[in-house]
Amino acid sequence: MTPIETVTRFLDRWNVGIDEIRAALRESLGTDGVWDNVNMSVTRGAEEAMPMIDAFVEQAGFARMPVDMLAICADGNRVFTERVDRFVNAEGQEFLALRVMGIFEIGDDGKILAWRDYYDSRAMG
Repeated sequence: MTPIETVTRFLDRWNVGIDEIRAALRESLGTDGVWDNVNMSVTRGAEEAMPMIDAFVEQAGFARMPVDMLAICADGNRVFTERVDRFVNAEGQEFLALRVMGIFEIGDDGKILAWRDYYDSRAMG
């Protein structure tokens, strides 16, 4: 897969449901991948990211996240995204639409080495 295909497939899985989100993180980040929600949190590896996902499930009723990809491009192994992440609860209601600029760095093995998302955190609160 190309880096763009890797990122697209990864983000598509966030629309399926919380179990698929956890599986996508475990398969794509592995033990060393860094997920940086700039100015919010930084995790290393999928297992370190799980408590953050679990807290969001508990606090907000987060169940899945459809992603509207507005733009995507690659520079070698780096994939840049402009997107709207739509947070949906278990009842199927969208409770947050977050405009995000992200960058993913993909390793030779197809795993995410680094993932940084930039957004206005005031939209969350």
